[in-house]
Amino acid sequence: MPGRITSLVRASGAPEILYVSHEHGAARSDDGGASFQRIKWGPDDVQEFAILAAPDADTVLGFGLRFPDSVVARSEDAGRSWVEVTTLDGFPTPACAGTQRWTPERSRMRR
Repeated sequence: MPGRITSLVRASGAPEILYVSHEHGAARSDDGGASFQRIKWGPDDVQEFAILAAPDADTVLGFGLRFPDSVVARSEDAGRSWVEVTTLDGFPTPACAGTQRWTPERSRMRR
């Protein structure tokens, strides 16, 4: 999978099913991560998207960033299509737009 991974989620009740989102798209694995198939990367107008949860094998929840608002979305067909559940008006704020991305170097604990 190319690029930075933004989320990795195991489907509740179906441990062999994984969903992953990365900076170039999203994918699903039906075999515990041995192989992945591309799925739709959230609603059409998001700039970034992360899978949040998979309450069962085919239902997936995700969060998409877009400007001037963001969206929580749901798929009930294993990521083939997405429906907006709610819109978060004014998020991210202009102050958030310039924040730095997470990197392993920034996450190391100081001893």
